[in-house]
Amino acid sequence: MEIANPIYDVIFKYLMDDVESAKTIISTILGIEINELLPLPQEQAIHSDSKKLTTIRVDFMAIIRLKDGALKKVLIEMQKAKNPTDVMRFRRYLGENYIKYDHIKDLDPIPLPIICIYFIGYKVNLKNSVVYNKVSFHDMINGDVVQSSEEIMELLTHETCFIFIDNLSEEEQNHGLNALLTIFDQQNVKSDDLQYILESDIFDNINEPALKKLIMKLHTATLEAELLQKAKLEDDFNRDLDIAFGKLTRETELERKLKEEERKLKEEAILQKEEAIFQKEEAIFQKEEAIKLLYKNGIDPSVIANSLSIDLSEVLNIVK
Repeated sequence: MEIANPIYDVIFKYLMDDVESAKTIISTILGIEINELLPLPQEQAIHSDSKKLTTIRVDFMAIIRLKDGALKKVLIEMQKAKNPTDVMRFRRYLGENYIKYDHIKDLDPIPLPIICIYFIGYKVNLKNSVVYNKVSFHDMINGDVVQSSEEIMELLTHETCFIFIDNLSEEEQNHGLNALLTIFDQQNVKSDDLQYILESDIFDNINEPALKKLIMKLHTATLEAELLQKAKLEDDFNRDLDIAFGKLTRETELERKLKEEERKLKEEAILQKEEAIFQKEEAIFQKEEAIKLLYKNGIDPSVIANSLSIDLSEVLNIVK
């Protein structure tokens, strides 16, 4: 079966605009029950020559059910990256979230805890496919884990889940979290020219109703010409960006090398100047020592001056 590749911004947005799809993805990744999900999308237009693309992060207000049955309201921020350079965007968006959604219109006017989910689509040095940073607090005096926390502690820290989609296991991909993550697995790219399409038999073998519905939505997306055209433009934009970044990197490296060469030349000139001064001082010292030795041995100053082709006054100043 073929599905649209959700690592693409436009396809990711297409998928996450569907609340049921978003709820399935979030609940499966975090392993929590979501009672209510309110999308709070943040879009940003990016221009490349005549092309106009829209990249997004997707934020949600969620009411989740805890293990003890209690309900809790949180913010969930979802982002994805195809390149390591996206990390700075993650940091900027997270900072904006702490400011922007502290108070949400028509919701309780209180700050909410934030849970982040990041889909990482490039190679990393880890072998793990899903890493969850669950916040815990420790007593700095005795090292014990603090079992409960004040609200301020929870609001000023956040839990984070990293999905390293290139590290997915080939085993047990037909159910649960692994099955969900196959829709982000770039090993299933159809071809170099159709990277916005994923193709795998695994998609046909997923039987869980919610995940199957998710797969079918992405399959339907492959039939939407306008959506695929936007995905192609995103490829063009990324290629333009890569070329520009590569050029900038080369120019920066050349500038760095030139500055380094200039620095070395300056240091070498300084060393040469210092060496010349040292040699001159050493020659003067040796001449003065020779004059003193000759004078000590009874040689007349005029004879010394004549033999060294220097003024008599100079010899007298040295030996006086």
